[in-house]
Amino acid sequence: MSSREWSGSTGLGALLIALGVVFFAAQVLGFDVGRYGWPLIIVGAGGLMFLIGLTGFDPSRGLLIPGTIVMTVGGILLYQNTFRHWESWAYMWALIPASIGLATALRGALTRHRGQAGRGVSMAAFFLLLFALGFAFFEGVLRISGRDFGVLAQYGFPLLLILTGLWMLVARTLRIEFGQP
Repeated sequence: MSSREWSGSTGLGALLIALGVVFFAAQVLGFDVGRYGWPLIIVGAGGLMFLIGLTGFDPSRGLLIPGTIVMTVGGILLYQNTFRHWESWAYMWALIPASIGLATALRGALTRHRGQAGRGVSMAAFFLLLFALGFAFFEGVLRISGRDFGVLAQYGFPLLLILTGLWMLVARTLRIEFGQP
């Protein structure tokens, strides 16, 4: 048996033991794997891809982005499944492109591509803002979940709109003033 075959079977054996321990502990502790466990599998698969992207096994760091997407989707599903808050998808989807922006920024920083890192930060900021606007609108104004988020949600959406509009006007004015389109 070659060292590569041995390491592959060793890794698979360790993974099976770890899964067995987790499922055994879930039975002993009364943890509902069907309700909470399946999104963790998705998060774990994305985490594995992300970790491979961080290591020298992937010099282009190409797995950072798909790993981040899969982890984010798993995290959203874990939240929605745990709290039975499926209607949050109306705005929660914006976290996926935000995570792509963060992964792009990280990849740019690790590969020393400053332009890519900057574009990633901008993308993440835009979609996090879109997430916040969606949350404020769907939960604060429309109250799609039936929950009352209080004064913050009621006044947060109009204030967020005002601040976003001001930011866009100021940013545009500064770009024109410094000769950028």
